Amino acid sequence: MQRIINVSVLLLLIAQIGFAQSKDVLAKAAFRKAQNEFGSGEYPEAINKLDEVVEMLGGATNPRIEYLRSWCYYEMGETNKAQKSLETYFELASDSDPNYGSMLDMIENIKEKGEILKREKAALEIENTAWETAKLSNTVSSYESFIANYANSKFKQEAKKRLSSIPTPPLVDPRDDQEYQTTRIGSQLWMAENLRYDMKGTFTERKKFNRPEFGLYYSRSASYNACPSGWHLPAKQEVQQLINYLNAGSPTTSSDNNYYHEFYYSYTMNSSLRSTTGWRIPGSNSTGFGAVPSATVPSLIIDRGSTAAYWMTEGRWKIVENTSFDLRTSKKTGASMGYNYPCRCIKDEG
Repeated sequence: MQRIINVSVLLLLIAQIGFAQSKDVLAKAAFRKAQNEFGSGEYPEAINKLDEVVEMLGGATNPRIEYLRSWCYYEMGETNKAQKSLETYFELASDSDPNYGSMLDMIENIKEKGEILKREKAALEIENTAWETAKLSNTVSSYESFIANYANSKFKQEAKKRLSSIPTPPLVDPRDDQEYQTTRIGSQLWMAENLRYDMKGTFTERKKFNRPEFGLYYSRSASYNACPSGWHLPAKQEVQQLINYLNAGSPTTSSDNNYYHEFYYSYTMNSSLRSTTGWRIPGSNSTGFGAVPSATVPSLIIDRGSTAAYWMTEGRWKIVENTSFDLRTSKKTGASMGYNYPCRCIKDEG
């Protein structure tokens, strides 16, 4: 009888040992999975696996587990949790542990990252205060200043939107008392209508086709003096600034056009400059610029309904209905100089 009892106890012990060994094998397998998840950058999944390992070990942790857990939290940017795991690691590990030195380095890295986070938090608080101040002022200068100082701010697009919504005063040309709507695009104030000032060197297309919104068409020489006092014909740099503000990016194409004697740059552009009517493909006119498809005048109208072209000091620029924007810089007097284009003036700075 005694022998039977001893055998039963032995079998039970063997079963318990086997179960413990089985759990240990499962725990090692789960730890390897955690290591793989860490290597793949799946840090939250790695932490979940480490929690499973601890559970398999009956709630006990060890230096290897806390070493890996610390790195997971560190890579996730959760420095407080990383530091807590570090403390547990140093409670369990001896200085002979192969990971001891790297964990000491991590402490220094966490301190450095903590200082960086503090500086970032302080900068964010300053930015938030500046944004609240800009909104409270609700002026052109306050939004322009905010956009200039915080170019990468999450509030930048909202600042642009609020800036463009501030009403702009109409322009009254003192030479003939004609009134024009204006629109602010970024820091620039543009005429929102084609110039209609009659002077030597203009072609009155609107009389022939009854399209007053097309304004007048100016010769190259007349365009330089067409704008009223306080306003001017835009320079290439100012048109480029408009392109940049509308996030057109880099030119999609560029070429040296010998026929027109000009350098040609083409950009992909949204429809925000084009008016909602008159075009074969209507624009959104979200900028208020209201470009109309007035095309150009040599001896007849070209590209009516699909193109708006304007003079600038160094050449001409075009808005095309297929969402392209052309910037053409003249190399010298050439064929294009015999054309007539409308003018859109921009307000002088200051």
